[in-house]
Amino acid sequence: MVRMAAALSALQESAATTQDHAEDTPDALEWLERAAAGGDDAAVVSIAHQILAEAADETPKPLLLLHEDPTQDVETPPGVLAPQPDQGDDADQDENAERELRYVHRAAERGDGTSRRALGDMSLGLLPTPSGSTMRRPSHQQRPQQHDQVIPGSIATPAAASVMQQPRQQQPRRRSTRTARKTRKPKADGNAALEWYTSAADAGDTSSLLRAADLLYQGTNGVHRDTARAMDLLLAAARQMSRPTLAQVGHLARMGDPDVRLVPDPERAFAYFSESAQTEGDPDSMRVLADLLWAGEGCTKDVKRAWELYERAVDGGCGAARLGLVRCLWLGIGTRRNAARARREMRCLVADMCKLADAGTGAGMSLKDATDADVDAVIETALAAQ
Repeated sequence: MVRMAAALSALQESAATTQDHAEDTPDALEWLERAAAGGDDAAVVSIAHQILAEAADETPKPLLLLHEDPTQDVETPPGVLAPQPDQGDDADQDENAERELRYVHRAAERGDGTSRRALGDMSLGLLPTPSGSTMRRPSHQQRPQQHDQVIPGSIATPAAASVMQQPRQQQPRRRSTRTARKTRKPKADGNAALEWYTSAADAGDTSSLLRAADLLYQGTNGVHRDTARAMDLLLAAARQMSRPTLAQVGHLARMGDPDVRLVPDPERAFAYFSESAQTEGDPDSMRVLADLLWAGEGCTKDVKRAWELYERAVDGGCGAARLGLVRCLWLGIGTRRNAARARREMRCLVADMCKLADAGTGAGMSLKDATDADVDAVIETALAAQ
């Protein structure tokens, strides 16, 4: 058994070397298939990734199209997983495609997040699947554990992530000469896709967090809308991959979403902005956190700490935080009153606004030559508008 394992390992290394330094030849695939047949999990995963990479390369448009009409006829290019006509016996083609799908399932069963994500895409009709094939759901071991903490919130439709991690640089693959044909998309199974995406996320595939969150937030393809769980996944994505950022999650929690009857949650927003300011050092998060502390929104009112955060935000490059500084300095709240500095900060704030206006539609108001009385009037107007 030891000799066999060593031989299989050598076969796999030889196949990997062949893939790295030569075109995608049948010999390389044969080495991997022999290793996979001998029980080598890495070979199974390598073959599945090769199949999925070719399927992705031959799909001409973004795959994360959750809201397309699943009954629409589309032109499907010759993909690895889709059987093609007029190239030999149809049964042989279906058998080959079904065999390739089994490799993807085997890789998923072995904990490969990329394969699990791809099976989620197939469940939504975003990747081609063999006609008549049965898409399995994750086994009990592959299914995600339920989170103990459910965090209410909302998620805007996340930016479409890449369907799979890009494979390492290889020589150009041989392209199939099979001709394309029109196929009808299978009916999307959102619940199966959701199980695969959450299972893939548990296996470490962070981009699947966004796919699962999108399904739960939109409530499409038969999935019951669950914005609380969607927010939970979105927060996990922010913590693991900073896409979206914690600040963006905080803004969603603070503003809410009337389209899905999501009530603003200032307590959650305060927690997210606090975490963003502490872990990411985001100046805009410091500004919003200071606003919340100033107003006692979602937290205990603390004007002194608000002043400190306004200063840190301005020092970090957040020009919008200057208005908070002006308010504290002009009113003497959170710090000693300092009208002279308040005027300087207001001049800087207006100068920053002028730069933005000059870069946009035209010149804005300038306080460069304004008197102190003029600046005082601007400050009073700005504070009254808040």
